[in-house]
Amino acid sequence: MKNHNKSVSMQSSLFLLIAGLILGTVFTFGMQFWNKSITREDCISLKTKITSCDVIHSSERPLDIKEIKVNCSDGKSYCIDGVCATDELSRNLSLLQNSTEVSLLIHPDSNTLLEIATKDRVFLQYDKATDKLETERNGFLLLGVFSYFCAVVGFYYMIVNLKVRYRK
Repeated sequence: MKNHNKSVSMQSSLFLLIAGLILGTVFTFGMQFWNKSITREDCISLKTKITSCDVIHSSERPLDIKEIKVNCSDGKSYCIDGVCATDELSRNLSLLQNSTEVSLLIHPDSNTLLEIATKDRVFLQYDKATDKLETERNGFLLLGVFSYFCAVVGFYYMIVNLKVRYRK
């Protein structure tokens, strides 16, 4: 009778451990920093004019917007995260270029736009944007926990491999 007990190799175990630790750290702590919850008062408030907008599409799904890069008259660029970006928002922002002063609320840790408004209209609403970013952040937190779990599995199989080698 064949022994179907196949063990995970030492290289695979080491890869799981290292990749799990790196990805877990990025997904868990990085996204929590870049997209952390922030009050309206803690946002950077700016009045400027939009000079251009660049819509960046996902390479895997060309119809999906990855982000919208908003270039302003002050020479700086800000991004609208893909979870908040829509075709309608992109079209509306292109109509504003060089014509109207806009008020922006910017996340201080990531330069992500949380609100875009003129005197008469709000194009990107703070509450909706922060809700969508929080949902995205929670998804990345789960991905981070899963990555750490993979690291634990990798560590376990490293110990198993070391015990097998020690017994030989």
